[in-house]
Amino acid sequence: MDKFSKSSIVVAIAFLAVFALGAGYVVHANNATLSTDQQDYSPGQTVYITGTGWQPGATVYVSVTRPGGSVQSCSSPSSPGFTNPCTSADSSGNFAAPPYALDGIMGNYTVNANDSPYTNSAQITFTDSAANLDQCTNGAVGTTAAQTASLKEPCVFGTVNGNNYKNWVNGNANGNKAHWGEGDFISYRVTLTGLTTGSHSLVFSYDTVHSGTHSEDYLGSFDNTETTSSVSSTFHYNHNDPCVDQLPLSQCTPSAPTTSLVMTNPILANCATSLGTVPTLGPAAFAPTREFKGWGPSGFVISSMSYVGQNVVSGTGQCSTTVRINFSLSSVSSGSTVVIAWGGHIASAVDWGAGNSASAINGSPYHEALVSLDGASTGSQDRALSTTAVFFAPKIGTVIKNASGTPVTSVTAGTVVHDTATLIGASSNATGTVAYNLYTTNTCTGSQVSTTVAPVWTWAQQPAAVNR
Repeated sequence: MDKFSKSSIVVAIAFLAVFALGAGYVVHANNATLSTDQQDYSPGQTVYITGTGWQPGATVYVSVTRPGGSVQSCSSPSSPGFTNPCTSADSSGNFAAPPYALDGIMGNYTVNANDSPYTNSAQITFTDSAANLDQCTNGAVGTTAAQTASLKEPCVFGTVNGNNYKNWVNGNANGNKAHWGEGDFISYRVTLTGLTTGSHSLVFSYDTVHSGTHSEDYLGSFDNTETTSSVSSTFHYNHNDPCVDQLPLSQCTPSAPTTSLVMTNPILANCATSLGTVPTLGPAAFAPTREFKGWGPSGFVISSMSYVGQNVVSGTGQCSTTVRINFSLSSVSSGSTVVIAWGGHIASAVDWGAGNSASAINGSPYHEALVSLDGASTGSQDRALSTTAVFFAPKIGTVIKNASGTPVTSVTAGTVVHDTATLIGASSNATGTVAYNLYTTNTCTGSQVSTTVAPVWTWAQQPAAVNR
Protein backbone atom coordinates (compact mmCIF):
# COMPACT_ATOMS: atom_id res chain seq x y z
CA MET A 1 0.00 0.00 0.00
CA ASP A 2 2.81 2.38 0.91
CA LYS A 3 4.67 1.41 -2.25
CA PHE A 4 1.58 1.97 -4.36
CA SER A 5 0.98 5.34 -2.76
CA LYS A 6 4.55 6.49 -3.45
CA SER A 7 4.29 5.43 -7.07
CA SER A 8 1.04 7.30 -7.45
CA ILE A 9 2.57 10.40 -5.95
CA VAL A 10 5.60 10.20 -8.35
CA VAL A 11 3.31 9.82 -11.36
CA ALA A 12 1.17 12.71 -10.22
CA ILE A 13 4.19 14.95 -9.69
CA ALA A 14 5.58 14.00 -13.13
CA PHE A 15 2.22 14.81 -14.74
CA LEU A 16 2.12 18.17 -13.00
CA ALA A 17 5.69 18.89 -14.14
CA VAL A 18 4.84 18.14 -17.76
CA PHE A 19 1.69 20.24 -17.52
CA ALA A 20 3.64 23.13 -16.07
CA LEU A 21 6.27 22.88 -18.83
CA GLY A 22 3.53 22.93 -21.46
CA ALA A 23 1.93 25.98 -19.90
CA GLY A 24 5.25 27.85 -20.26
CA TYR A 25 5.17 27.50 -24.10
CA VAL A 26 1.76 28.64 -25.21
CA VAL A 27 0.95 27.13 -28.60
CA HIS A 28 -1.46 29.28 -30.63
CA ALA A 29 -3.56 28.10 -33.52
CA ASN A 30 -1.97 29.53 -36.70
CA ASN A 31 -4.18 32.56 -37.27
CA ALA A 32 -1.33 34.68 -38.62
CA THR A 33 -2.02 36.73 -41.75
CA LEU A 34 -0.01 38.71 -44.29
CA SER A 35 -1.13 41.46 -46.60
CA THR A 36 0.43 43.95 -49.05
CA ASP A 37 -0.78 47.46 -49.76
CA GLN A 38 -1.34 46.51 -53.43
CA GLN A 39 -1.78 43.31 -55.39
CA ASP A 40 0.10 44.61 -58.41
CA TYR A 41 2.98 47.09 -58.58
CA SER A 42 4.82 49.11 -61.20
CA PRO A 43 8.60 48.71 -61.63
CA GLY A 44 10.51 50.63 -58.96
CA GLN A 45 7.63 50.94 -56.49
CA THR A 46 7.88 50.07 -52.77
CA VAL A 47 5.90 47.19 -51.27
CA TYR A 48 4.50 47.59 -47.75
CA ILE A 49 3.87 44.27 -45.98
CA THR A 50 1.82 44.01 -42.78
CA GLY A 51 0.36 41.18 -40.71
CA THR A 52 -1.92 40.21 -37.83
CA GLY A 53 -2.19 37.25 -35.43
CA TRP A 54 1.53 36.87 -34.70
CA GLN A 55 3.14 36.05 -31.33
CA PRO A 56 3.23 39.34 -29.37
CA GLY A 57 6.80 40.60 -29.05
CA ALA A 58 8.21 37.99 -31.42
CA THR A 59 10.42 38.90 -34.37
CA VAL A 60 8.64 38.18 -37.66
CA TYR A 61 11.08 36.92 -40.27
CA VAL A 62 9.93 37.90 -43.77
CA SER A 63 11.43 36.73 -47.07
CA VAL A 64 10.51 37.43 -50.69
CA THR A 65 11.08 34.91 -53.47
CA ARG A 66 11.64 36.79 -56.71
CA PRO A 67 10.54 35.77 -60.26
CA GLY A 68 13.92 34.19 -61.01
CA GLY A 69 13.89 32.12 -57.80
CA SER A 70 16.34 34.19 -55.72
CA VAL A 71 15.29 35.04 -52.15
CA GLN A 72 15.68 38.32 -50.27
CA SER A 73 15.13 38.41 -46.50
CA CYS A 74 14.80 41.09 -43.86
CA SER A 75 17.38 39.05 -41.93
CA SER A 76 19.92 40.29 -44.49
CA PRO A 77 18.89 43.80 -45.54
CA SER A 78 19.89 44.90 -49.05
CA SER A 79 19.06 47.52 -51.64
CA PRO A 80 16.94 46.93 -53.60
CA GLY A 81 14.96 44.62 -51.34
CA PHE A 82 14.47 45.00 -47.59
CA THR A 83 16.50 48.05 -46.66
CA ASN A 84 16.07 47.55 -42.87
CA PRO A 85 16.17 44.59 -40.42
CA CYS A 86 13.16 42.49 -39.44
CA THR A 87 10.61 43.94 -37.03
CA SER A 88 8.59 42.51 -34.11
CA ALA A 89 4.89 42.07 -33.52
CA ASP A 90 3.26 44.45 -31.04
CA SER A 91 1.24 43.45 -27.97
CA SER A 92 -1.76 42.74 -30.19
CA GLY A 93 0.20 40.52 -32.59
CA ASN A 94 0.30 43.09 -35.39
CA PHE A 95 3.48 43.95 -37.29
CA ALA A 96 4.74 45.99 -40.24
CA ALA A 97 7.71 44.59 -42.14
CA PRO A 98 10.46 46.94 -43.31
CA PRO A 99 9.65 48.44 -46.75
CA TYR A 100 10.56 46.25 -49.72
CA ALA A 101 11.90 48.09 -52.79
CA LEU A 102 11.30 46.65 -56.26
CA ASP A 103 14.00 46.95 -58.90
CA GLY A 104 12.05 46.50 -62.13
CA ILE A 105 12.19 42.69 -62.36
CA MET A 106 8.66 41.88 -63.45
CA GLY A 107 6.80 38.72 -62.54
CA ASN A 108 5.27 36.88 -59.58
CA TYR A 109 6.66 37.49 -56.08
CA THR A 110 5.98 35.21 -53.09
CA VAL A 111 6.19 36.52 -49.51
CA ASN A 112 6.80 34.03 -46.65
CA ALA A 113 6.89 34.89 -42.94
CA ASN A 114 7.36 33.04 -39.64
CA ASP A 115 7.94 33.97 -36.00
CA SER A 116 10.25 31.07 -35.02
CA PRO A 117 10.61 29.60 -32.40
CA TYR A 118 6.83 30.00 -32.38
CA THR A 119 4.87 28.16 -35.02
CA ASN A 120 3.00 30.95 -36.78
CA SER A 121 3.59 31.29 -40.51
CA ALA A 122 1.85 32.77 -43.53
CA GLN A 123 2.32 33.29 -47.26
CA ILE A 124 1.05 35.80 -49.79
CA THR A 125 1.84 36.70 -53.41
CA PHE A 126 1.95 39.90 -55.42
CA THR A 127 2.96 40.82 -58.95
CA ASP A 128 5.12 43.40 -60.63
CA SER A 129 3.29 43.08 -63.92
CA ALA A 130 2.85 46.60 -65.21
CA ALA A 131 3.65 46.93 -68.87
CA ASN A 132 7.18 48.00 -69.68
CA LEU A 133 7.68 50.02 -72.89
CA ASP A 134 11.00 49.91 -74.78
CA GLN A 135 12.14 51.46 -78.03
CA CYS A 136 14.93 50.28 -80.32
CA THR A 137 18.21 52.16 -80.63
CA ASN A 138 19.78 50.93 -83.87
CA GLY A 139 23.18 52.62 -83.85
CA ALA A 140 24.40 56.21 -83.94
CA VAL A 141 24.18 58.78 -86.70
CA GLY A 142 27.59 59.33 -88.29
CA THR A 143 29.05 62.48 -89.77
CA THR A 144 28.51 61.00 -93.24
CA ALA A 145 26.05 58.54 -94.71
CA ALA A 146 28.84 56.00 -95.08
CA GLN A 147 29.77 56.32 -91.42
CA THR A 148 26.13 55.98 -90.38
CA ALA A 149 25.96 52.76 -92.39
CA SER A 150 29.06 51.47 -90.59
CA LEU A 151 27.58 52.22 -87.14
CA LYS A 152 24.32 50.31 -87.60
CA GLU A 153 23.30 47.85 -84.88
CA PRO A 154 20.43 45.36 -84.45
CA CYS A 155 17.27 45.81 -82.41
CA VAL A 156 18.12 43.11 -79.90
CA PHE A 157 19.02 42.67 -76.24
CA GLY A 158 21.38 39.78 -76.67
CA THR A 159 24.14 38.38 -78.89
CA VAL A 160 24.27 38.57 -82.68
CA ASN A 161 27.25 37.36 -84.71
CA GLY A 162 29.36 37.10 -81.56
CA ASN A 163 28.65 40.67 -80.41
CA ASN A 164 26.54 41.59 -77.40
CA TYR A 165 23.95 44.35 -77.82
CA LYS A 166 21.55 46.07 -75.42
CA ASN A 167 19.46 47.98 -77.91
CA TRP A 168 15.96 47.75 -76.42
CA VAL A 169 16.03 50.73 -74.08
CA ASN A 170 13.70 51.91 -71.36
CA GLY A 171 14.34 55.61 -71.96
CA ASN A 172 14.76 58.29 -74.59
CA ALA A 173 17.14 58.15 -77.56
CA ASN A 174 19.10 60.60 -79.70
CA GLY A 175 21.61 60.61 -82.53
CA ASN A 176 24.29 59.09 -80.31
CA LYS A 177 22.23 55.90 -80.11
CA ALA A 178 19.83 55.72 -83.03
CA HIS A 179 19.40 56.60 -86.70
CA TRP A 180 16.11 56.67 -88.55
CA GLY A 181 14.90 58.38 -91.70
CA GLU A 182 11.59 59.97 -92.62
CA GLY A 183 9.21 57.20 -93.67
CA ASP A 184 10.93 54.66 -91.40
CA PHE A 185 9.13 52.77 -88.64
CA ILE A 186 10.69 53.09 -85.17
CA SER A 187 10.45 49.70 -83.42
CA TYR A 188 8.64 49.56 -80.06
CA ARG A 189 7.87 46.66 -77.75
CA VAL A 190 5.91 46.26 -74.52
CA THR A 191 6.58 43.41 -72.07
CA LEU A 192 3.87 42.24 -69.67
CA THR A 193 4.70 39.77 -66.92
CA GLY A 194 2.70 38.09 -64.18
CA LEU A 195 -0.51 38.07 -66.21
CA THR A 196 -3.51 35.95 -65.26
CA THR A 197 -5.74 33.91 -67.54
CA GLY A 198 -8.57 35.75 -69.21
CA SER A 199 -8.97 39.02 -71.09
CA HIS A 200 -6.68 42.06 -70.79
CA SER A 201 -6.37 45.48 -72.38
CA LEU A 202 -3.38 47.75 -72.96
CA VAL A 203 -3.78 51.46 -73.74
CA PHE A 204 -1.02 53.68 -75.16
CA SER A 205 -0.74 56.95 -77.05
CA TYR A 206 1.51 58.56 -79.66
CA ASP A 207 2.02 62.15 -80.80
CA THR A 208 0.70 62.70 -84.32
CA VAL A 209 1.59 66.41 -84.32
CA HIS A 210 4.41 68.09 -82.41
CA SER A 211 5.19 71.81 -82.53
CA GLY A 212 2.56 72.22 -85.23
CA THR A 213 4.19 69.67 -87.55
CA HIS A 214 3.43 66.03 -88.29
CA SER A 215 5.62 63.66 -86.24
CA GLU A 216 4.52 60.00 -85.83
CA ASP A 217 1.50 60.01 -88.07
CA TYR A 218 0.47 56.34 -87.84
CA LEU A 219 1.53 52.88 -86.66
CA GLY A 220 2.84 49.88 -88.56
CA SER A 221 4.65 46.59 -88.06
CA PHE A 222 7.74 46.59 -85.83
CA ASP A 223 9.86 44.95 -88.54
CA ASN A 224 9.07 47.19 -91.52
CA THR A 225 12.39 49.05 -91.33
CA GLU A 226 14.67 47.00 -89.08
CA THR A 227 13.53 43.60 -90.31
CA THR A 228 13.97 40.14 -88.82
CA SER A 229 16.20 39.13 -91.73
CA SER A 230 19.67 37.83 -90.92
CA VAL A 231 21.00 39.83 -93.90
CA SER A 232 21.84 43.48 -93.33
CA SER A 233 21.03 46.34 -95.70
CA THR A 234 22.95 49.57 -96.22
CA PHE A 235 21.66 51.44 -93.20
CA HIS A 236 19.99 48.64 -91.23
CA TYR A 237 21.57 45.71 -89.44
CA ASN A 238 18.16 43.96 -89.27
CA HIS A 239 18.12 40.84 -86.99
CA ASN A 240 15.20 42.59 -85.20
CA ASP A 241 14.34 40.50 -82.13
CA PRO A 242 11.92 41.90 -79.53
CA CYS A 243 11.57 38.81 -77.34
CA VAL A 244 14.83 36.83 -76.94
CA ASP A 245 15.63 38.43 -73.56
CA GLN A 246 12.06 38.19 -72.25
CA LEU A 247 10.76 34.73 -73.19
CA PRO A 248 11.93 31.11 -73.43
CA LEU A 249 13.43 30.38 -76.85
CA SER A 250 10.51 28.04 -77.58
CA GLN A 251 8.16 31.04 -77.42
CA CYS A 252 10.33 33.51 -79.33
CA THR A 253 10.70 33.30 -83.09
CA PRO A 254 10.73 36.95 -84.25
CA SER A 255 9.67 36.15 -87.82
CA ALA A 256 6.82 33.87 -86.66
CA PRO A 257 4.85 35.57 -83.87
CA THR A 258 2.52 33.62 -81.61
CA THR A 259 -0.29 36.00 -82.55
CA SER A 260 -0.81 39.01 -84.80
CA LEU A 261 -3.53 41.48 -85.62
CA VAL A 262 -3.95 43.65 -88.71
CA MET A 263 -4.43 47.24 -87.59
CA THR A 264 -7.52 49.28 -88.29
CA ASN A 265 -6.63 52.24 -90.51
CA PRO A 266 -6.35 55.48 -88.52
CA ILE A 267 -7.74 58.86 -89.50
CA LEU A 268 -4.93 60.98 -90.93
CA ALA A 269 -5.62 64.70 -90.67
CA ASN A 270 -4.15 68.12 -90.14
CA CYS A 271 -4.53 68.95 -86.48
CA ALA A 272 -3.87 72.04 -84.38
CA THR A 273 -1.64 74.18 -86.64
CA SER A 274 -0.22 71.42 -88.86
CA LEU A 275 -0.33 71.77 -92.65
CA GLY A 276 0.11 69.55 -95.66
CA THR A 277 -1.72 67.31 -98.09
CA VAL A 278 -3.34 64.48 -96.15
CA PRO A 279 -2.03 61.14 -97.48
CA THR A 280 -4.23 58.11 -98.14
CA LEU A 281 -3.19 54.80 -96.60
CA GLY A 282 -3.54 51.61 -98.56
CA PRO A 283 -4.69 48.27 -97.10
CA ALA A 284 -2.91 47.45 -93.84
CA ALA A 285 -1.99 43.97 -95.06
CA PHE A 286 0.02 45.37 -97.98
CA ALA A 287 3.72 46.18 -97.57
CA PRO A 288 4.78 48.03 -95.56
CA THR A 289 2.37 46.14 -93.33
CA ARG A 290 0.54 47.52 -90.32
CA GLU A 291 0.20 44.78 -87.72
CA PHE A 292 0.55 44.27 -83.98
CA LYS A 293 2.64 41.15 -83.40
CA GLY A 294 2.95 39.21 -80.15
CA TRP A 295 4.96 36.38 -78.61
CA GLY A 296 4.23 34.27 -75.55
CA PRO A 297 2.79 30.96 -74.38
CA SER A 298 0.28 28.95 -76.36
CA GLY A 299 -3.16 30.47 -75.93
CA PHE A 300 -1.96 34.07 -76.17
CA VAL A 301 -4.16 35.92 -78.66
CA ILE A 302 -4.30 39.59 -79.68
CA SER A 303 -8.01 39.78 -80.40
CA SER A 304 -8.86 43.36 -81.37
CA MET A 305 -7.86 47.01 -81.31
CA SER A 306 -9.65 50.34 -81.24
CA TYR A 307 -8.86 54.03 -81.25
CA VAL A 308 -9.83 55.65 -77.96
CA GLY A 309 -9.24 59.06 -79.56
CA GLN A 310 -7.61 60.28 -82.75
CA ASN A 311 -5.78 63.53 -83.45
CA VAL A 312 -6.87 65.00 -80.14
CA VAL A 313 -5.43 68.44 -79.39
CA SER A 314 -3.26 67.98 -76.31
CA GLY A 315 -1.50 71.33 -76.09
CA THR A 316 -0.30 74.20 -78.24
CA GLY A 317 0.60 72.69 -81.59
CA GLN A 318 0.25 69.20 -80.11
CA CYS A 319 -2.08 66.35 -81.08
CA SER A 320 -2.13 62.70 -80.07
CA THR A 321 -3.89 59.45 -80.88
CA THR A 322 -4.70 56.83 -78.23
CA VAL A 323 -4.97 53.11 -78.98
CA ARG A 324 -6.42 50.17 -77.03
CA ILE A 325 -5.16 46.62 -77.70
CA ASN A 326 -7.30 43.76 -76.39
CA PHE A 327 -5.67 40.38 -75.81
CA SER A 328 -6.21 37.21 -73.80
CA LEU A 329 -4.40 34.25 -72.23
CA SER A 330 -6.20 30.92 -72.02
CA SER A 331 -3.52 29.40 -69.77
CA VAL A 332 -0.44 30.42 -67.79
CA SER A 333 0.89 26.91 -67.27
CA SER A 334 3.70 27.64 -69.77
CA GLY A 335 4.32 31.16 -68.56
CA SER A 336 2.60 34.44 -67.83
CA THR A 337 4.83 36.78 -69.83
CA VAL A 338 3.97 38.18 -73.27
CA VAL A 339 5.64 40.67 -75.63
CA ILE A 340 3.75 42.87 -78.10
CA ALA A 341 5.62 44.89 -80.75
CA TRP A 342 4.73 47.52 -83.33
CA GLY A 343 6.32 50.38 -85.27
CA GLY A 344 5.81 54.14 -85.25
CA HIS A 345 5.90 55.76 -88.71
CA ILE A 346 8.03 58.92 -88.95
CA ALA A 347 5.99 61.44 -90.92
CA SER A 348 7.52 62.04 -94.34
CA ALA A 349 7.70 65.01 -96.70
CA VAL A 350 6.71 62.60 -99.49
CA ASP A 351 3.33 62.28 -97.76
CA TRP A 352 2.76 65.72 -96.22
CA GLY A 353 4.92 68.03 -98.37
CA ALA A 354 8.16 69.86 -97.71
CA GLY A 355 8.34 71.58 -94.33
CA ASN A 356 5.35 69.67 -92.93
CA SER A 357 7.11 66.48 -91.86
CA ALA A 358 8.98 65.21 -88.82
CA SER A 359 12.46 66.40 -89.78
CA ALA A 360 11.22 70.00 -89.64
CA ILE A 361 10.68 69.72 -85.87
CA ASN A 362 13.29 70.61 -83.28
CA GLY A 363 13.63 68.68 -80.03
CA SER A 364 12.15 65.22 -79.44
CA PRO A 365 8.93 64.97 -81.44
CA TYR A 366 8.62 61.20 -81.67
CA HIS A 367 6.70 60.19 -78.54
CA GLU A 368 4.99 56.96 -77.50
CA ALA A 369 3.61 56.58 -73.98
CA LEU A 370 1.83 53.87 -72.03
CA VAL A 371 -1.46 54.82 -70.37
CA SER A 372 -2.88 51.76 -68.61
CA LEU A 373 -2.98 47.98 -68.30
CA ASP A 374 -6.38 46.53 -67.43
CA GLY A 375 -7.53 49.99 -66.37
CA ALA A 376 -4.68 50.57 -63.92
CA SER A 377 -2.00 53.19 -64.55
CA THR A 378 1.32 51.89 -65.86
CA GLY A 379 3.17 54.84 -64.38
CA SER A 380 5.08 57.49 -66.29
CA GLN A 381 6.47 55.69 -69.35
CA ASP A 382 7.05 58.08 -72.25
CA ARG A 383 9.64 57.11 -74.84
CA ALA A 384 10.94 59.96 -76.99
CA LEU A 385 13.33 60.10 -79.93
CA SER A 386 15.25 63.28 -80.72
CA THR A 387 15.42 64.77 -84.23
CA THR A 388 19.20 64.33 -83.98
CA ALA A 389 18.49 60.65 -84.67
CA VAL A 390 16.90 61.42 -88.05
CA PHE A 391 19.84 61.05 -90.39
CA PHE A 392 20.65 62.29 -93.90
CA ALA A 393 19.22 59.70 -96.25
CA PRO A 394 17.77 61.40 -99.34
CA LYS A 395 15.08 59.57 -101.24
CA ILE A 396 13.34 60.20 -104.54
CA GLY A 397 9.62 59.73 -104.77
CA THR A 398 7.73 59.77 -108.06
CA VAL A 399 4.13 60.56 -108.97
CA ILE A 400 2.78 59.72 -112.43
CA LYS A 401 -0.16 61.77 -113.71
CA ASN A 402 -2.19 61.62 -116.91
CA ALA A 403 -2.82 64.55 -119.23
CA SER A 404 -5.58 65.80 -116.90
CA GLY A 405 -3.21 65.94 -113.94
CA THR A 406 -4.79 62.97 -112.16
CA PRO A 407 -2.37 60.52 -110.46
CA VAL A 408 -2.46 57.09 -112.10
CA THR A 409 -0.84 53.74 -111.42
CA SER A 410 -1.42 52.22 -114.87
CA VAL A 411 -2.31 53.48 -118.34
CA THR A 412 -2.93 52.02 -121.77
CA ALA A 413 -0.19 52.02 -124.33
CA GLY A 414 0.24 55.35 -126.10
CA THR A 415 -1.08 57.47 -123.22
CA VAL A 416 0.84 60.66 -122.49
CA VAL A 417 1.89 60.84 -118.82
CA HIS A 418 3.84 63.27 -116.66
CA ASP A 419 6.31 61.78 -114.19
CA THR A 420 7.29 64.06 -111.28
CA ALA A 421 10.32 63.16 -109.19
CA THR A 422 10.65 64.67 -105.71
CA LEU A 423 13.87 64.68 -103.70
CA ILE A 424 13.13 64.53 -99.97
CA GLY A 425 15.15 64.17 -96.80
CA ALA A 426 18.20 65.90 -98.27
CA SER A 427 20.55 68.47 -96.80
CA SER A 428 20.11 72.17 -97.54
CA ASN A 429 22.71 72.18 -100.32
CA ALA A 430 21.89 68.87 -102.02
CA THR A 431 22.50 68.81 -105.80
CA GLY A 432 22.52 66.16 -108.48
CA THR A 433 20.50 64.84 -111.40
CA VAL A 434 17.47 62.66 -112.07
CA ALA A 435 17.52 60.26 -115.03
CA TYR A 436 14.28 59.26 -116.76
CA ASN A 437 14.38 56.10 -118.88
CA LEU A 438 11.69 55.24 -121.43
CA TYR A 439 11.15 51.54 -122.28
CA THR A 440 8.85 49.86 -124.75
CA THR A 441 8.11 46.92 -122.45
CA ASN A 442 5.73 46.87 -119.49
CA THR A 443 8.46 45.36 -117.29
CA CYS A 444 10.94 48.22 -117.82
CA THR A 445 13.56 45.77 -119.05
CA GLY A 446 15.64 45.58 -122.17
CA SER A 447 17.00 48.60 -124.02
CA GLN A 448 15.40 51.93 -123.28
CA VAL A 449 14.07 54.02 -126.16
CA SER A 450 15.48 57.25 -124.72
CA THR A 451 17.02 58.73 -121.59
CA THR A 452 16.46 62.22 -120.27
CA VAL A 453 18.66 63.68 -117.55
CA ALA A 454 17.30 66.65 -115.63
CA PRO A 455 18.90 68.74 -112.85
CA VAL A 456 17.89 68.40 -109.25
CA TRP A 457 17.31 71.83 -107.72
CA THR A 458 18.67 72.43 -104.28
CA TRP A 459 16.42 71.67 -101.31
CA ALA A 460 16.75 75.28 -100.17
CA GLN A 461 14.87 76.39 -103.26
CA GLN A 462 12.23 73.70 -103.65
CA PRO A 463 11.94 69.92 -104.05
CA ALA A 464 13.22 68.63 -107.36
CA ALA A 465 10.35 68.49 -109.82
CA VAL A 466 10.78 67.60 -113.45
CA ASN A 467 7.89 66.69 -115.74
CA ARG A 468 8.23 64.45 -118.70
